[in-house]
Parts: sequence; C-alpha cells; structure tokens
Amino acid sequence: MSCYRYTILNSFIYLLLAGYSYGQDKTALDSLMLQKESRSLPVKIKALNELCRIYTGTDNDKAMYYSGQAIQNAIKSKDALLIAHSQNRLGTICDYRGVIDSANINYLAALKIFETFDDKSGIAMVYQNIGVMYYFQNDLDKAKDYYLKAIHLRTETNELDYIAKLQNNIAVIFRRQKKYNQAIDFYHQALAIKLKFSDQEAIANAYSNLAEAYSYKGVADSASLYLKKAITINEKINSKINLAGNYLQLAEINQDGGDLINARLNVLRSIQYATEAESNDILYNDYELLWNVDTLEKDFRSAVINKQLASEYKAKVFKDDKAKAIEKLNVLYETEKKDKEIVSLNAEQERKRIQRQFLILGLALTLLVLIVTAVYFKKVKNKNKLLSFQKRDIEDKTALLNQQATEIAQYRTQMNPHFIFNALVTVQKFILKENKFNAAHYLTQLSKLMRLTLYNSEKEYITLKEEKEFLDFYIEFEHSRFENLFTYTFNLDDNVDEENILIPPMIIQPFIENAIKHGLSPKNGEGTIEILIKQETDIHKTPFLLLQIKDNGVGREAAKKQSNKEEGHRSKGLSITINRVRTACHVNKLDDANCVEIVDLINDEKEAAGTLVKIKLPLIENF
Repeated sequence: MSCYRYTILNSFIYLLLAGYSYGQDKTALDSLMLQKESRSLPVKIKALNELCRIYTGTDNDKAMYYSGQAIQNAIKSKDALLIAHSQNRLGTICDYRGVIDSANINYLAALKIFETFDDKSGIAMVYQNIGVMYYFQNDLDKAKDYYLKAIHLRTETNELDYIAKLQNNIAVIFRRQKKYNQAIDFYHQALAIKLKFSDQEAIANAYSNLAEAYSYKGVADSASLYLKKAITINEKINSKINLAGNYLQLAEINQDGGDLINARLNVLRSIQYATEAESNDILYNDYELLWNVDTLEKDFRSAVINKQLASEYKAKVFKDDKAKAIEKLNVLYETEKKDKEIVSLNAEQERKRIQRQFLILGLALTLLVLIVTAVYFKKVKNKNKLLSFQKRDIEDKTALLNQQATEIAQYRTQMNPHFIFNALVTVQKFILKENKFNAAHYLTQLSKLMRLTLYNSEKEYITLKEEKEFLDFYIEFEHSRFENLFTYTFNLDDNVDEENILIPPMIIQPFIENAIKHGLSPKNGEGTIEILIKQETDIHKTPFLLLQIKDNGVGREAAKKQSNKEEGHRSKGLSITINRVRTACHVNKLDDANCVEIVDLINDEKEAAGTLVKIKLPLIENF
C-alpha cells in the first residue's frame, strides 16, 4: 500500500471537520463581507461564522478573528442557538490547531445548548466534529460511536449528504482496523447516496475509496474496475490531483500482479498529472514505484536515476512537513493569545452588565426603600455566587492556558543552542582529526535526533515505548560525543505497560542531559545512568507513575562550583520541564509540591556519590 492512498482518506476526514464545501470565489466572499456589517445580528453572526469556516486552515489568524467577533455578537444577541453555532465553530478551529482541551470545552458547551432546544441537526453536527476529534487522537472506536450517533440523527432529519460523508468516515475507520468487508459495505452505502446527486467529483472519490478497500483486501480485479470508473469521471472534470492518485494506485495493482509493462505506463501517467498538480508527495511515490519496476526488469541504469529523483522529492516532502510543524507551534502560540483576549472580552462585558444592574437597583432604592432593600440584598447574594463561579471558571481556564504556554516553551527550547553548539564542536574535532567518516556519521545522527525531537514535540502525549526509543537514540548520540563516558540502563516494573501508558514527550531527556553535562562529564572513571519506572499509589490510593533517574556523578555541590566558573548560555530546559511536571500533577489532583524530588547521594565515607531524581506523573492509559 502506498503512503499516498492513506493520505487521501485522512484528508477527507479532516474536510468534514473544517467544513470545506464553499468555494472561495470573489463574489461569494464580497457578499459575506457585506453581510458581516449588517445591523441584523443573526445575519452578521452567520456571515462571521461562515468566514471563519472558509479561512480555517488557510489563514488561521483571520479565522480566529472572525470566530471571536461571532461569539462577541452572539452573546450580545442573547440568542442561545447562535451562541451554540459560534462555539461549535470555535471548537473546530481549536481542534484544527491541536488545542484539544479548548476544542472539547466549546463542543460540549454547544452540545448542551442544542440538546436543550432538541435541535437534532445541531446535535448531529457536534457529534460528527467530536468524532473527528477522537479520530485524529487515534481513538477509533470512540470516533465511530459518535459518527453512528450523528447518522441516526441525520436519518431522522433526512440529510443525505451528511449521511454519506459519515458513512465514508466509518468506512475509513474499518479500513484502518483491517476490517475490509465492513469498510466496503459502508463505502457502497455512501456511493449509493452520492449517485443520487450530480457531484461528479464526490462520485469519483467514492469509486477511488472502494478501489482502495478492495486493493487492501487483495481483490485486484474489483479494485481495477472501480479505479477505471474513477479515472473516467476525473478525466471529464479534469481533476489532475485525483488522476495522479488513481493512476498511481492502478500502477501498484499492476506491479503486484506482475504486469510490469502496464505498471510503467500507468505510473508515467501519474507522474504527468502529479507534475501539473505540483504534488511532491505523489511524485515521491511515483518514482519509488518506477525504481522498483526498473529493478524488477533489471534496468539498473534507469533504476539509479529514478531512485535519485525519489530521494529528491522525499526531501521536498520532509521540508514541507517540517515547515508545517513549525507553523503549527506558532499557531498554538497565537491561539493561546486569542483565547486570552476572548476571556478578557467576556469578563469586561460581564463587568459592565453588573454595573448597569447596580445602577438600576440604586434608582429603585430611592422609590421603595424597604421593599427594594430586601430584593437588593438577595440579588447581591446571588450575584456574588455567580461572580465566584465565574472567577473559578476563569482561573481554571487560565491554568489550562498556562499549561499550554509551558508546553509550547518547552518545545521551542528542547534542542537548546548550547547542546547544538557542543554537537558542532564535536564535528569540528572529527574534521580537524581528518576523521571524515565519524564527522559525517555524527552529523547524520544529529539530524535524525533533531527530526525525532520535532516529531515528538507535536504530540500532547507519547507512549513509554516511544519515550524509551527516543532516549536510546539520544544516549547513543551522546556516547559518540563523549566517547562512551558512561553506561545506561532503562528498567520497567512488571506492572508497567510500556505500550499503553502515556506521558508528556521528552520529560526524561533534560534530566539525563543535565546528569551527563554536570555529573558525569567532570567525573574520573566510568559513569552510570539508571532509569527505573514503576507504578505506585499515593495516600489517597490514587495511582501514579514514578520515574527515577540516578547517576553516580560528582553530585550537585561539585557541579555547582564547576558551573560558577563557566560563562555562556545556560539552558532553561530543566526548569521548564519541572514546571510541566508540576502542572500535570496539579491538573490531575496530585500533590504538585512533591512531584519532582532531587536527592543528593552519599557513600559510606560521606562523600558525594551522585544524584537521584524522582518524578511523579499522573497515570494515563491509552485504552
């Protein structure tokens, strides 16, 4: 199976979340720009939400601005359903940007309002967006449950177009779970609905999806049949990107069946359309397949050329992915600022509303002193309760935003300049010694380590197994740098499931780096680093994860003296990591004051014998 086919299926899921069905032609946009200036609040709010939807994913700053304006005007209108639609739209932006907690808060708030009014279309809309949110968190069963709930409601309201999209999404889940018969059944149901409408591109996509499922099942004849149907439609509507994908899939089926001549012809057609569509991703897969065909036909000269072209397009794809990852971090930072502005705006409106009410009460007191006094005190009491509730709510949201800010700062300082400088000095040393092989190898390892760090930093949580793999790679890297200065062990208790227990990414690495730099580097003799992870419970019988990092270095006191003699950059990565741990403990109601404990070890002669770091983390399981 090619990477390209998997990308198409996931892209369709995300389009349902963002709501892209509206063409951004100038006439339509101009109309919405006029409507957003309307004196009619319902017209204005709907236009703002539509603009927000259009710009989500293309200009996220504009999308967030229009969402904020929509919510502000919806609150002003006091129309609960308009508020619900605006909160649902804000939830999709937060989900698109990866701010899952904020997305979930807005989705649930919108859902509660729609349920109050028994608005089945609104409830179904939130259900399918929550389903998409769980899909991209790889919780496929929860995603499927919400899609099925949405289908039930859309059936009651006879919204066939939405039913077809939801059936397609369920088919994607079954396909990922390798339940191909169920996937094919749902794809056929979606196709039956699409054939009732005149959207040729949607019908072509349905045929492509069926071909995909049959191909995974191993039924090549059916896969080829549906691909040819898709190609016929895509040629009529001149969809170059879809034609490139269709011909690539057909070429793969030809190759799997041993028909190398048609495999070559179809991949060349795919290259033609992918070049016109400027799709580096498809071109990379095209040249990889063409290289494989050349190899099977023993045309090694062409194979070398096509492998080189595949490598060039792969580099372009990686460069694009890296740029997107950096953009995502910037977007998260901007989202945090916008969220704070919205909270501040709502608080200011609430303050003005309370001031107006107190003014009315003051005027009433001059007319009916005795009666209004009793009413006044009752209302003041109620208002204080409301203000207390709102204050707690704002404090909770502020804590959440601070947590997100800490994570963003940690991502941006993970590979600090001091570390990179030391790595480059090591490369320089290899070069001066004319050890070109070690220099090239070390640079390759540094590139892989930075890429792995960037990949992990995109995630809110990773498994213990992924953290261990990262640490093993990092330790191997440091061994090259310090010429095997130390040994390293990583142990898990029997009750710790490394594949299903989740922790925030790169929690352990800063402590290991600190141990190597300040504890083991100045030490005479072989150093050791031992990591132990086990599951324990606190005094309230709440389970938590205990991480222990132990070294036999010179100890903190000696390291501090050495550090005071040195000048230059000092990384804040360790303090940021400790704050991340404390925030995680606080949010999950663990004792955050004792979440990080650093113990100085001494031997029988009362001499420093290293350092022991104990970290408590909430027990989060991926089931």
